This record gives sequence, C-alpha cells and structure tokens, in this order.
Amino acid sequence: NPGEFYALPQSPQLFKQLLMIASFDRYFQIVRCFRDEDLRADRQPEHTQIDIEASFISEEDIYVLVEEMLANVFKRVLGVSLSLPFPRLTYKEAMSRFGTDKPDLRFRLELKDVSALVGKIKFEIFRNVLEKDGIVKGLRLPQGASLSRKDLEELTGWITLYGAKGLSWIFLGERKTGSPLAKFIPENILSEIVKSMEGEEGDILFFVADKKETVNESLAQLRLHLARKLNLIPDNTYKPLWMVDFPLFERNEEGELTFSHNPFSSPKEEDFRLLEEDPEKVKARQYDLVLNGEEMGTGSIRNHKRNVQERIFEILGIDSLEAKKKFG
Repeated sequence: NPGEFYALPQSPQLFKQLLMIASFDRYFQIVRCFRDEDLRADRQPEHTQIDIEASFISEEDIYVLVEEMLANVFKRVLGVSLSLPFPRLTYKEAMSRFGTDKPDLRFRLELKDVSALVGKIKFEIFRNVLEKDGIVKGLRLPQGASLSRKDLEELTGWITLYGAKGLSWIFLGERKTGSPLAKFIPENILSEIVKSMEGEEGDILFFVADKKETVNESLAQLRLHLARKLNLIPDNTYKPLWMVDFPLFERNEEGELTFSHNPFSSPKEEDFRLLEEDPEKVKARQYDLVLNGEEMGTGSIRNHKRNVQERIFEILGIDSLEAKKKFG
C-alpha cells in the first residue's frame, strides 16, 4: 500500500518465543526499534535497544547478566567502575522514600510520611485531607532556611503544576521555628515532626497534603527541582538500581482494576493465593533498571501457567472470547 505504513504497538514477541520453543534458550539482539507509544520526555518512539529473551531462568540470572554487561560497557567507554551488585528497591519503598519508581540516588532529600503526627493538630486543611483518606508528606531541605519569600512563592506556584493545591513549610531557626503553621502546632507535636524528619537548625521542612498519588508526584518533582536549582547533583556520578516488586494491578481513574505494566507478567509465587483473596496486593515478577532517575530498561518473568493467566484476564474483565481475539 504506497504511502501507508504500520507500527507495532509492542515488540514482536511471537518470533522470539518461537526461538524459545525451538530450544534456542538464549536470544540477544542489538536492534533498532520503533514503538507506537505515547511520547514522553524520556522515551523516543525510535531507539536502539538491547533485546533479551531467555528460557528457564530467574530474575537473578537477568540481574547478573545485565549488571556485568553494563559494568563492562561503562569501564571500556567511560572509564567508570560501577559497583556490583546494583542496589534493589521495592516499589513500595521507592514510592515511600522518593515518591517515584524512578528515583535518582545521586542525592538524598527523602520524603517522610507525617500523616499520623499532623493528624493530632487542629489545622483544617490537613485534617480535611486525612478524613478523605489522603496523606501528608514532608521533605527536608538541609540549610534551606535561607530561602527568600520570593523563592517560596516561586516553589508554591511551581508545585501546583503537578496537582498539589499548595505548599506548607517550617523554618528551623536557632531558638524558634518560623512558619504559617506555627500557631496550629503544639510544641510537643512540632518536636515529634522535626525529629521524624531528622530536622536540624537552618533546615526548612516542606509539606504537601492531598491524595497519595498527587503528594508523591508533586514532592518527587519538588525533590528534583530543588536538587537542580541548588546544584545538589554531583557531576560524573552514576547510581544504577533495580526496581522490583511492582504491583501486578492498579486502579485507573474510574476506579477499575487494570494492569500496571502488562497482563502477562507472572505474579510472584507467594502471591498466587491473593489472586482470589485480594488482587490489589499481588506483586509481579517485574523489574526495571533505573539510572540517575531515568528508566534504562524493563522486563519481567512471563507467566506460563494457563489457569493463572485466565484468572488474571478474569480480574481485568476480559472474557475468554475477547482474550482469544486479542491475544490468540
């Protein structure tokens, strides 16, 4: 058809899987790839990738293979020695500490959930959020008390781009604290908040209150913004890590269950029973490779049990006829 073209919505799995069935249990290819996906700042539709398909393996085999390959490439091309093995973070821990599943570990600035503490104070904004099952998280900026009123106004306006309705803060001075919140927080509760966030003299503590997704997204972006603005990111430093234990399912905007990455990743074996009891708690054998806050690679151990796959489709509301039509 002259003048027309086509693009694959996902990589051509079928051909690679035929190799696996034919007893070629290791497939590696450096390939030019075009993905018909939504554009993002960190993902271009056309790129060169290292594609891997393998049989009779575990996640550990992939971790070792990829880590040794990257260590070799970094050493030969950049003269940089990467420390092995790469650290691993669970999805739950990463979201708690950094608000994102692509954390940049070149600098600290970790988030802290203070919902339980601020729930004790008579501040209507925080209280209303908590009553609606929202959360309140804080971010400590060491020696940030020197920020000007103009700086704070700029940060407050900037964070609203990510859905937050506002930004609260507490200055930690030599003898007293300064904050619009001060009159709402009893001294003993304030001390608990400062202690939980490891606050020190000269720091500033930032707070956002909203639904969990908004708090994590806005504070994750604030963390990056402050690091860049204040030159907290060291040059020529590389901090790779593996992200693991992703949820297999998540809720969409309509509140319906959908898959987090894809519906074909295997659940972790210890979570099989949760497919019947509590699907939202099921973790996938999914892993992402993250470097300096950017996703460098992704993969999973595929599900190969028919009854498990049928149950996953059932949870997603995909009946047998639709599954056969879509996936064969």
